[in-house]
Amino acid sequence: MKISTYILFFSIIGILGSSCTRNSPDEPKSDIQPVQKYSVPKITKPVQIVREFYTAINNKDCLKATKIRTGYTTEQCYKIDNVDVKELHPVSKSTNKVCLYIQYLQKGKRYDFRGHLTLNKENNKWLIAGSDAYKSLGFGEYKQKCLTDSIVKRNILPPKDFSNPCYQQNEMMLIVDVSEQKLHLCNKGVKMISYPVSTAKNGVGSRAGSNKTPLGFHQIARKIGYGVPKLTIFKARRNTGKKAILNAENAGDLVTSRIMWLEGLEDGKNRGTNVDSYKRYIYIHGTAEESLIGIPASHGCIRMINDDVIRLFEQVTEKIKVYIRE
Repeated sequence: MKISTYILFFSIIGILGSSCTRNSPDEPKSDIQPVQKYSVPKITKPVQIVREFYTAINNKDCLKATKIRTGYTTEQCYKIDNVDVKELHPVSKSTNKVCLYIQYLQKGKRYDFRGHLTLNKENNKWLIAGSDAYKSLGFGEYKQKCLTDSIVKRNILPPKDFSNPCYQQNEMMLIVDVSEQKLHLCNKGVKMISYPVSTAKNGVGSRAGSNKTPLGFHQIARKIGYGVPKLTIFKARRNTGKKAILNAENAGDLVTSRIMWLEGLEDGKNRGTNVDSYKRYIYIHGTAEESLIGIPASHGCIRMINDDVIRLFEQVTEKIKVYIRE
């Protein structure tokens, strides 16, 4: 009786150890070195408002732009052809100032602005404080005041911009958008390609055993499956030598073609006790259930069409950052 109880107990632990697939826990001890503690600076409301202002100008929603910046006119808005926001982040220890670097076109001529931007709160709304809000800084002064504080990180993510899901990124990275069921490959703010995906049927979350897709910053810790044939089935990240039948009835949660194993970078959110994405075996991987791509259907992982996951596998390297958002 006692032996049966022990077997049942350890079987349950094995199942809960993986949100993605039932056969993960027999992984040998990993040689992956732990990453340094990673923190994501807060995106303040003033930063969001400034971003909305320039998005409105680019969309020629000039009425909205005039409501955000005091004294700004629709005539001024229409004179600007395009604004490229290069950098936008909070000024350390200031709730109403942001550091800003933009390039904008006006009548075909390019202008640069680097400096501080001040916002005021009026009637419980943040507004750009007119033309006096802008304080221009030389390159050296801007670098000293805006790029050296610990709060400044090069991978700050602002709220989503559906017209450019890679907005304000300064490195190559992946963005997984749960609400759109898409994965975007970004390179310095430019969307290179987008792929349809399938995230967790149970929604988003980081708790072990929840079968949910974790949010936040990750990195690809390991790439598994170099050169194996499409639809190859992996069990506990090992090549079984078998191939899946695509969209077969009751195919189940098979892991096929390629695996990109994710490691969380945010302590307490997707890294650490009971919330650790790596220990939960969260992957980007191929699936036999391609008919469900575009619909939340996984056990926590990010499923892809097999041709797509093979292509993505060749496009990225280990340690590339992956940001998962709602």
